[in-house]
Amino acid sequence: MTSEGFDNKAKQEVINNLRRLLKHLRKAQLIRGQACVTSARVPIVKCLSRYGFSVDISMGTANNAAAVCLIRNQMSLAPPLRPLMLILRAILKMHNLGEPSLGGLSSYPLTWAIVAHLMQEGFKVADPARARQQPPPANALPPPRLLKTSPNGPSMDLGSLLHGFLRRFSPSNFNSSALAVSVLQGGFTSKPPAWNKSKQGKEKKPQKHLSVEDPLKPGQDAACASFKFEQMRWKQPTRCPIPKTRPGLVAHPSMSSSQSFQKS
Repeated sequence: MTSEGFDNKAKQEVINNLRRLLKHLRKAQLIRGQACVTSARVPIVKCLSRYGFSVDISMGTANNAAAVCLIRNQMSLAPPLRPLMLILRAILKMHNLGEPSLGGLSSYPLTWAIVAHLMQEGFKVADPARARQQPPPANALPPPRLLKTSPNGPSMDLGSLLHGFLRRFSPSNFNSSALAVSVLQGGFTSKPPAWNKSKQGKEKKPQKHLSVEDPLKPGQDAACASFKFEQMRWKQPTRCPIPKTRPGLVAHPSMSSSQSFQKS
């Protein structure tokens, strides 16, 4: 889910509409247990489907349809994205670090953090401009396919890719005060100073958080609420260190992204 936000008047209207939607979902017995409407920057319904799946429902954000198309395109170009997302989301949920309202990391910025890692491993990145022009998909996601490494292609070994992701974002390899995730700029880029001004806690001290550029809104940090990022990082030493992450290892920056970062 992208994070454009609403002004106060529009936000209250969205909350009221979501409450009406929640009432209809309960009446149709499509959800079970407790459910609520959060009043975050982008209000959402948090509920449990009758099949036991956690579901977040939002409305009114213009980029959502484009985000769905973009992520579907990205899964086609980088098949390991889908299982890696499932594993990492499960890990975050296990440690109560998957809710941005509580300082955690939501699925949208996590998606691009995984893609940034996969880019370093040789996978291609989807084009945001193409996703904006595509109609919203009417069908469900295609079924998962067997991951098999081709002779000249990047590795499809999920264990190796997961291990590499955890090491890449470990404290010894990723400086969250100096680097940001940006698939538009090769996977990683220098972090704009303005993105280091996020403050949390009673004393309002600056907090280290993961910064992830939204590929559909260049220059916007989609993970600005992740002030518990240090708790998410894998701190176990390894005998096989990877090169330290540095800006722009793969692709050339897009003009729009570069200009947005210079303005930040």
